[in-house]
This record gives sequence, structure tokens and C-alpha cells, in this order.
Amino acid sequence: MADNLFSLHLGEESIKMVDGSAVNGKVAINSIGGLSHTPFFYEIDTPKTIEDEGKILEKLATSLKIKTKNLNVVIPDGMTYSQILEMPRLKEKELLSAIRYQADQFIPMPLDKASLDLEILQEDKLKKKLLVLIVAAPSKLISQVEKLVEAAGFIPDGVENELSATGRFLSSIYKVKPEPGVASVFINFGFSSSSLYLFHHETNLIIDLHTFKIGLNLFLKEIEVNARLDINKAEIALSQIGLADNGSVNLAAMLKPVTSELTSEVEKFIIAEKEKYKLSKISQVFLMNQSNRIKFLGQKIQQAVGLPTGVLDLAPYITKTQGVIAAGNDLSGFVGAIGGTLR
Repeated sequence: MADNLFSLHLGEESIKMVDGSAVNGKVAINSIGGLSHTPFFYEIDTPKTIEDEGKILEKLATSLKIKTKNLNVVIPDGMTYSQILEMPRLKEKELLSAIRYQADQFIPMPLDKASLDLEILQEDKLKKKLLVLIVAAPSKLISQVEKLVEAAGFIPDGVENELSATGRFLSSIYKVKPEPGVASVFINFGFSSSSLYLFHHETNLIIDLHTFKIGLNLFLKEIEVNARLDINKAEIALSQIGLADNGSVNLAAMLKPVTSELTSEVEKFIIAEKEKYKLSKISQVFLMNQSNRIKFLGQKIQQAVGLPTGVLDLAPYITKTQGVIAAGNDLSGFVGAIGGTLR
């Protein structure tokens, strides 16, 4: 874990920055903050977009009094391809060859046009097995991210996805009772896509995931079309009324199709993972990232899956500083950025 860098979570229409480090089993945060409604960097690939986004990054870092120039960038899961695989313990050259073969099975693009990264999550010397996280992204995308960071006057130390950053936070800071056969599900609710992470209590690791194309923007589009509200009013309605059954505007009924799609993905994931890993139970479902922008989302998921569901509370894992107080009470949207600063 490095103390000489900060973290940038570069979302599709938002940015979050965290300057912090691990101290005595918690995260001591010096500065934390973010902005929504930033340019759609991933969709509009032009020099002007990079220039505009770069100015925003520079301004946010200045406002947060971040003086460090080196940073680690966290990009959305939906922009990458990830797998967590059990592999035999091999010599480095053989392992790399086996991993490239495995990656070829789930990356829908030529490997010579992809940036590939791997992380050994766990080594079982007795069974001679490795648990390996493989993450790939288009090389062109990684190059654009680096150009953006440099345009803002920073030095890119590394680029990873939300899965990698969140996994680091959970394994190094978030502690649960190591119960065999028990797991939790974390919902990384994003803008255009979301990921489900299976967090295994015995190993304290994310051991499986599922990414799918449902996110905040789908809820906003439904309101824009059906309630004839512009994007700003749609956002306000989602945050203030949300999925309440007795809301002044019946958004719950309007959004039932997309809500059902989301809860169905969660239900299917839970059933499949319990069977795949022979789990005795899933103890809880946690929400993070953009989920705080939809009121009562957790309640709807809880009703559907029949498991305790709520926003991930980071308070027990964060050392209270002025930076944290300035960010407000809900830090669940900063999990990726906090994990990124622990790199």
C-alpha cells in the first residue's frame, strides 16, 4: 500500500477522489470529494473531452487540497472484462501462458489490442492451487485514461477496475467472522452497468462476480420517457421519491419493469452462487456506488430476495477526519475510490 498517491474513481458521468492510507486497520482519509454530471469521457472520444475533463479533475484536486501528483485510477467494471479463476500452481511462464488462454475465452476482442492484468488473490499450498483475478480492458481505453490524467497535470501510477479496488478494501479493511459456507453479496450499482460480487466470509475475498447492463441511467430514461421530465427533474424525483409505494408520483409502478430486471439478476446470482460454492447461506446484501441516488432501492431488493439488504456503512472502517466530515454521512459511493487509495 502506497502513501504517496491518491485515488481517482473515473465514472461515466462522475468523478470521485480520495487521499488516504491504511492506519491501524482503518482508512485514514485526508481528503475526499466528488462531482456528478461530468463529461461522458468514455462515450465521447475527442481531444476536447479530455481537455474539459482534465480541467475538472485539476479543479477538484485543488479544492480538496490534494498536493500529491501520483494517482491510481479506478474505472467502471462495465468498461473491462473480469474473471476470478482457480488455477494450478505453475511456474511463472506457464502460469502466464495458461492465463492468456483463459483470458481468450472471456475477452470479446483480440488479446493484442487488450491490456491484461492479473492478481493472485490466494495461494493454497496444500492443494497446489491459486485464486487469480484477471482483468482486461481495451489498450486504447487505458491510453486515453492516461492522457486524461496527464492533461490534468498528474502522473498515472496505475489503472484498475472497481472490482479490483473494492476487493482490496474488503480484504484488507472490512473484516467479518470467518464462517465456513457463509457469504455476502455486494451490489456495485453503476451508471450504465452494475456488478454483483460474492464475498466469501471464510477467505475474506471476493471469489466471484457478475456484471450486467442495468444501472442508474436506465431508471432515469424510464422517468424521462414516461413522466416527461427532463434529466435534472428525473434525478430529483429518484432521490426524493424513488421507489416508494405511496409516493406523490407513482414512480414505483412506472419503474417496475427495470426494477424487476435488476432484482431478477440479483436473485439468479444468489441461487447460482449458493449452488456453485455449496454455501449454507448468504447472510446479507450490501449496496454501494450510485445506489444512494435511488431512494428505497434497498427495500425493493430486500423484498425480492428475502435477505437483509442495505447500503454499506463505512463508518466503522474510516478514521474520522475533517475530510470525511466534509463528504457527508453516506460514503458508500466512495468504496471504489477508497480501495484505490490503498494500492
